[in-house]
Amino acid sequence: MVIRIGIGDVLTSEAAGQKTEAFQALVSAVTSLSSTEGAPTASEVRLELRRITYNGFNLNALGYRRFRDFLTEAEQYGYINIDRARPGDYSLSLAGEPLPDAEPVREIRSDLWRAFIDWTPGKLRFYDIVEDKAIVIPETPAPLEPERFRDARERIGLEPSKFIPISHITLSTQLDWMRQFSIECNDARLRDIFDSALAGDKPAKLFHAVLREVPEQRLRWRRILLQRVRAEVEKWREGNDEIKGLRIDRTPTHADNPTERTVGEISSQSEKGFVHLVSQLAAGSKVKGSAGGKGPISSPSDVETLRSMLHGAIDRMPIEELKAIRLPIGYLLQD
Repeated sequence: MVIRIGIGDVLTSEAAGQKTEAFQALVSAVTSLSSTEGAPTASEVRLELRRITYNGFNLNALGYRRFRDFLTEAEQYGYINIDRARPGDYSLSLAGEPLPDAEPVREIRSDLWRAFIDWTPGKLRFYDIVEDKAIVIPETPAPLEPERFRDARERIGLEPSKFIPISHITLSTQLDWMRQFSIECNDARLRDIFDSALAGDKPAKLFHAVLREVPEQRLRWRRILLQRVRAEVEKWREGNDEIKGLRIDRTPTHADNPTERTVGEISSQSEKGFVHLVSQLAAGSKVKGSAGGKGPISSPSDVETLRSMLHGAIDRMPIEELKAIRLPIGYLLQD
C-alpha cells in the first residue's frame, strides 16, 4: 500500500526555495544518521531535522500535513529512498543524485486509473458525466449479475450522451512500455533479468515480481507508468469536448480516513477499534487483550488470527469499500 500525496498547489519561487532547502536538510539528516548498523528511521530523521535547523523545520510552512507526506515528495524528487517494507517505522536511505528540476509524481484518480490500466478482456469502460466517475462493466450481461451493472446498462441505453467511452491501454502497449523500461535500465544484470521475465509465459506477472525485489526500480517504473498513463488520459480528455475540464489528479483524502493514518495518530479510544488493532499488529505493538497482552503479535497463531479477522472483515464489506482497498499488485498476480 503506497500513498503519494504532494502539495498540490502552484508554489511561489520563495516557497520552492524553502522546499529545496528542506530537502537538502533532509539529506544532511539522513547522511549524519546513517551508519553500518542500518538506515535511520523516519522518527530519528525528524528529530535530527529539528536539531540541525534549530527547530526551524516546519511542515505547515512547507505545505505538508504530515511528515510522511514530506518524505514521500522527497522520494518522488529523488532525494531519498523509503523502506516501506520495514516493520513499524519506515527507514530512510539516500537515493543518489537528487533531481531538483524534476516534476513530482502526480497520482491519477483511482476510477480513471482502473478504467485505463486494466486490460482485462470483455469489459466496457465509460466515463459517467452525471456521476463524475469512470465505470467498468462486463460486456456481456450475466444471470444474477450485480444490480449496479444492470443499472449502468439501462442508463447507458437511455442516455448514451451522458457516457463517454474509454479505450483502455492494451496489454500489448503496456508490455511495450515494460520492454522500453528494461532497455533504459542502466544495470546490465537487472536488464537481463527484466528481459528474461518479459520473455516468459506470463511477462507482466514476472516483470512485477522482479520489481518487488528492487525498490529503486519499482519507484522508477511507477514514475514512468504514471507519466504514460496520464498522457493517455489527457489525450482522451482533450478529444472529448464534454469533458475538457475533467479533473484527472487524485484528491488527497487520507487526512479524513483513519485507516490511512499512522499508529501514533490513531487513538486507543477510537471507535475504529479494529483499525487500531490491525495497525498495532502490523507494527508489532503490544495489544491489550491479544496474546494475553504480554507482547507483540508475532507468533504463527497470532498471525493466523489476524488473517482470519481480515478475511471476515472483507467478507462483510460492501462492494464500494472493497473497491477502495489498495494492495500491492504482486499479491493480485500471484497464483
